[in-house]
Amino acid sequence: MVAVIDDDGVWHDHNDLYPRVIGDNEWAGVHGTAVAGILGAKGNNAIATAGICWNCQIYAGNIEGFDIPDICNTIISAVDSGSNIINNSWGSSSYVIALRRALAYAYKMNVLTVCSKGNGSSSEPNYPSDFGQGIISVGAYGNWGHWMDYSNTGNGIDIVAPGDGILTTGTDNANDSFVGSMTSFAAPHASGVAALLKGYNNNLCNDDIENIINITAKDNIFKPATEGYDEFTGWGNLNAKAAFDILQKPNTITRIEEQGGVEYSHNGPITMTFFDIPGLADGFYMVFRYDVRKPISFPASYLEMPHVWGRGVGSVGYSPDDVNYGMGYTNVIDGSITKTGCSLQTFVYHVFNLKGDDCGWFPCEVSGAKFAYSSLGEFELSSAPYISCTNHYDHQSIKVCFEDPNPNETGWIIERKDATSLIWELIDTLPSNDDQYFHYEDYYPVGSETYTYRVKPFTSNQQNAPYSNEVTVTARPRWPDNLTAYATDCTDSLPVNTGCNAPIPKLVPAKAAADAPPADPLENPIECHSQLGNDITVRWSHPSNQKYPIVKYIVKRCNTLGIPEETWTLNGDTCMYICPVDAQSSYKMNVYSIASNGDTSLPAIDGVCTGSINICPGNIPRYADEEYAIIPDKTELHQNYPNPFNMSTEISFSLARPGRVTIDVYDLLGRKIVGLIDREFEPGRYKFTWNGRDTDGNEVSSGIYFYRIKAGEYIETRKMMMLK
Repeated sequence: MVAVIDDDGVWHDHNDLYPRVIGDNEWAGVHGTAVAGILGAKGNNAIATAGICWNCQIYAGNIEGFDIPDICNTIISAVDSGSNIINNSWGSSSYVIALRRALAYAYKMNVLTVCSKGNGSSSEPNYPSDFGQGIISVGAYGNWGHWMDYSNTGNGIDIVAPGDGILTTGTDNANDSFVGSMTSFAAPHASGVAALLKGYNNNLCNDDIENIINITAKDNIFKPATEGYDEFTGWGNLNAKAAFDILQKPNTITRIEEQGGVEYSHNGPITMTFFDIPGLADGFYMVFRYDVRKPISFPASYLEMPHVWGRGVGSVGYSPDDVNYGMGYTNVIDGSITKTGCSLQTFVYHVFNLKGDDCGWFPCEVSGAKFAYSSLGEFELSSAPYISCTNHYDHQSIKVCFEDPNPNETGWIIERKDATSLIWELIDTLPSNDDQYFHYEDYYPVGSETYTYRVKPFTSNQQNAPYSNEVTVTARPRWPDNLTAYATDCTDSLPVNTGCNAPIPKLVPAKAAADAPPADPLENPIECHSQLGNDITVRWSHPSNQKYPIVKYIVKRCNTLGIPEETWTLNGDTCMYICPVDAQSSYKMNVYSIASNGDTSLPAIDGVCTGSINICPGNIPRYADEEYAIIPDKTELHQNYPNPFNMSTEISFSLARPGRVTIDVYDLLGRKIVGLIDREFEPGRYKFTWNGRDTDGNEVSSGIYFYRIKAGEYIETRKMMMLK
């Protein structure tokens, strides 16, 4: 943030300002240093004073001697260097075109100019404070809030700021300070607030900052000031806190540009002097002035009447009062503002020379007018246009997703009712965020219960905003509680009892705290060692917090990749014993609940590993790299894993009857790449690895391939993808 001090120089070595002073550091004027201290002296350093905007850079523009060309060059150079605010704590009674031209250039470059009103206690014009468009004109008020009688009046004064007994930076030494009273010291208060606002929201335009400062000024009613706008104090006393408060949620500032308009009226021909109009030579002309208007609708309805103002930057159209200098202009028609829209106004000029020759339209014809405006206020809250709810894909919560159409709500209320009580309850309140969609998880549904959800936004001023549509979902059954899977520990001796008749050899995992979301089931098998049996015992308990009773359980033994290898269905039992299984292997045991309404839960999961001790009477131990002894119910080719894969993948199949089995790999054109299997097999389950090479041992390229099995009359083809 860069604020320009156009003055008699700024002492850049003052400890309250160093090292933030840039620009012309050759001069160290008393007046300029004092103005700079009010605007930007560093605070909390026990030196001199504290300014308004502590961290801004200060561009020192030396205008000692008040040479007009030097002043104009200083302004233009400061603007071109990227400055945001210009402070002019000086003035004269002379209207100087070159100076107005320079400040008009600053305005068109979206730079805000703040000027002191002057100290003559006069109602005569004082420039540059009384140039009008693009200028904040600042008078002074005293320590008791009253208008200072040395402050000039009238001619479009905007506000008053502190100007009585102001402590600021001096030039006697690097820590010097002194006290002064004048409108020169009032203006930098407003410049400092303007710099803070720009730093707070860099999207604010110069007209935005000026209007925010004006509409938030505290009305000064000390005589001779009167209630409302008056010629002594303008809109009132500068109020920095109110200027920031008005930008806070739930208020929203909206900047919009509207193209096109219609002729409301026109007058002429009238004689006017034009200069600094792009495309038109300076001189006298006969003109017709067209009043162009456009009714507009706001993006949404406001809760109360909003503040609305036009912006010159972005507008195509000129002022009716001062067309020169080519400054854009949009006016809001008095009395036209409603909660839903307003009427905008600008002016265009049809110009003829004194001979009657048509010189054209400036800055455009009626249809080419463009209106830039800003509005500020609290929008009426809209309901969520989209809402959905669904069971979470991998744990027992319900996901609620909804769209947020509001820019600045305080938050959202989420309500739920169940099909049993039919009573709505508030389950959570979500703060607003910048995302278009909210994703909420309800962690505590009752299993198999049917829930309906709805949401609504709120602010401190709007507690009864409309609800969204209602959406309904039935929660899955709860998964089994306290699942544990283990192999028999034979370290000391073979146990007398095994399986469901034996005591549980390990503790059930502790439950999560009552106020924490339920965790996913543990996958934490006991330490694997060779003295474990070649069996698996799976125990669990009936799930709690369940609406419909659980009537069945499904148990699946999966490999470590989660691919099911065997499945069993139990009618209400809570223990299962499997013997034998592969020796010295690891598994994931998945147990599902099935409720009386037919719905199935997600699985509770526990890991288990087996040892090499054969404790299954009449059976020999099996090892993971051997053929399976259990006879499958059907012949089936399984999906390869992993898929997609990099260089190698596992292909497995189940064989229900003995016979010859062939498995071949083909490319997309149907060409055989390699034959993997071609021999006789006994019934069982088998797995093989393809190393990603063809018959000649060459690595195949990335792409899609097919593998095909032929086992008797059974023929099946599956697709796989290699990605290197």
